[in-house]
Amino acid sequence: MTRDQKKFYPESNYPESPIRVSMGLTVLPYFCRLMKAIVSFLIRFVPRKYLQRVSWLGLKIVGLFYIGNKVWCPICEHRYRIFLPYGRTNPRSNALCPNCQSLERHRLLWLYLNQKTNFSILN
Repeated sequence: MTRDQKKFYPESNYPESPIRVSMGLTVLPYFCRLMKAIVSFLIRFVPRKYLQRVSWLGLKIVGLFYIGNKVWCPICEHRYRIFLPYGRTNPRSNALCPNCQSLERHRLLWLYLNQKTNFSILN
């Protein structure tokens, strides 16, 4: 990169190198937009009862990309970087567990029943 190019591009904002483009790393934003369009189409035109029957499979696959150590689901005892967003018109971030599809209220109730009561929940 020449001196003039460095003046216009700060170090953190260098243009994409041909190596990164050939590796497909710049295709990721396009893929995310495509996936959002597909999900939006499915939600609009496929009846809810059919979506609920096959959504577990899609969430299991998506969950593989979210594996990490930042959040923990006490119900299924899996760890993720973040939970998935949940909601149609105003989605809440960090709400849905990709493995067991539990929401915040489910995890809170699970913890309360296990820690504060004599009610035993079978795993």
